[in-house]
Amino acid sequence: PECIMKNDPACTFSWIIPADHKPAPIAEPYEGENVLLDWAEGTPDEENFRALRRKSRSTAGRIYFLGEVLYEMFPEKADEYFGRIMDRWTTDRGKDLRAYLNKENIPATIEDLIENFDHPYIYLWDIETAKEDDKTMVKIGYCPFAETWGWLDKDKNASISEKIKKHYCSRCYHNVIENANYDLSAKLESCKLDGKSVCAFSIREK
Repeated sequence: PECIMKNDPACTFSWIIPADHKPAPIAEPYEGENVLLDWAEGTPDEENFRALRRKSRSTAGRIYFLGEVLYEMFPEKADEYFGRIMDRWTTDRGKDLRAYLNKENIPATIEDLIENFDHPYIYLWDIETAKEDDKTMVKIGYCPFAETWGWLDKDKNASISEKIKKHYCSRCYHNVIENANYDLSAKLESCKLDGKSVCAFSIREK
C-alpha cells in the first residue's frame, strides 16, 4: 500500500496466504552460505556483520540479474547499456562518499576513504592495506560479491561474471575513489573473477 519509491513516507507490506497454498521447495544453500549461521541471533556486532553480508549479497544479485536481462533482451546493445549504467552508478557512489565526508568533516585521505567506503570493507571484506612505493595497495581476501556471482554463474552456459568484471569491477574503484577525492587515482590490479586468490586495487596521488 505504501512505497518510498513512490514518495510515500514508508514502505509497508501485507501478505495473504491463499487457502490452496503449497510450500515452496527448499532452496539449496550455495558455497559459503550457512543459512542457520547467516540468520542466527547473537551480539549486536555479530548480527550487524551478518546483516551487512546479506546486504552485500543482495547488491551483488541485483548487479548480476541486471546484466543477465540486458544481455538476454538487448544482445547487440548490452555492452553499451551495462557499461553506462555501471559507470553512472559507481560515479554517483563516489560523489555521495565525498558529500558524506564533507558533511561529517572527515578528510578524504586514502585511509578515510577505505574506512567509509559504502560497502563496509574494513568490517566485512577481509582487507589488507600496504604502502608500496608511491601507491597504497588494498587486497581483499573475502568478497561476497564474487562469491555470489560465482554461485549464480554455476552450471550456466553464458558467464555473466565475465561481463560484470568488464563493466563493474574495472570501473568501481576508479570511479568511486576519484570522485570522492579528485587528487587520487585508483586502478583494479587483481580480480577474483579471473580466478585470482584475492581482489586488489591500488590508490595513488595524481
